[in-house]
Amino acid sequence: MAKSTNRRRGRQLSLALLRGRGGPGRGQGRKKRRFDYVPHRVRAYLDPNHPVHVSMSIVVGLPSLRGAKLWAAVRRGFVHGCLYGEGRERKEQPATSSAPRGNGGDRAAAGMDEHGGSRGASDRGTHTHPLPTTARIGGDRSRRARFRIVEFSVQGRHIHLICEARDRSALSRGIQGFKVRVARAINKRLGRTGTVFADRYHARDITNPTQCRHALAYVLGNQRHHAYAEQASYPRGTIDPCSSAAVFAGWTVRRPRTWAHAPPTDCDDQPMVAEPRTWLLRGGWKRGGGLISPSAVPGLPVGAPPLPVW
Repeated sequence: MAKSTNRRRGRQLSLALLRGRGGPGRGQGRKKRRFDYVPHRVRAYLDPNHPVHVSMSIVVGLPSLRGAKLWAAVRRGFVHGCLYGEGRERKEQPATSSAPRGNGGDRAAAGMDEHGGSRGASDRGTHTHPLPTTARIGGDRSRRARFRIVEFSVQGRHIHLICEARDRSALSRGIQGFKVRVARAINKRLGRTGTVFADRYHARDITNPTQCRHALAYVLGNQRHHAYAEQASYPRGTIDPCSSAAVFAGWTVRRPRTWAHAPPTDCDDQPMVAEPRTWLLRGGWKRGGGLISPSAVPGLPVGAPPLPVW
């Protein structure tokens, strides 16, 4: 008897039935992060003659970096991390000063809020404070270093740096060493473990005098920039105590005073920044607009309203 040859043949599935699984399309791939996320890409070539503006932020939930609780940890990070790649002679060389020194004074904190000053103070009749007795690291130490922090500003949740580096690797290692020092000190102070800095650092090369002057004004006056956004101001002619403005020699006012004292630390007499080596930071920035006013609010759009007056 002949066997039946009628067999049920399977139906070929169409690709339309597999829609939504795999392949390019909506909702596929790694999800994008927040708008301020720094992409994990290879950083561009770094010219050793060009300074770099670096910014980095901390994770949510930590106290203000400008407050009395964490300022000492941040300051020690600058003292020990403002140079990288200078060799074993680092601790043997004395520090030299090329910036105007202040007359010292009481180092106790004086009514400082989490942003480093008395917010909303009037310009008239406000007591100001003398410069701290700090200097810059110069001489052979600054010349041998492959990475230098020249200027900085510490805000409540982020840090701005103006650095010099011989190459991309020196910049990366110098920033990494600085972040490790600060993170360990902060975790030790708070009795915690884990991440301190939220993301990769953001870096922008400074290539001409105008850009360099704008970067210096923005970094050294960054607290005024944030205060303006909150409809507040600081006394005119004063500078930020939680920055390197005290040793910056390019102000229009001779030896300006800080608007408050920074919280006292055990390393107040040690320098936190190094001597610049690039032409732009040594004076070339003055061709981009001259000296900088300590009362100026950087980063404002054209036609912005004037400062509020109390």
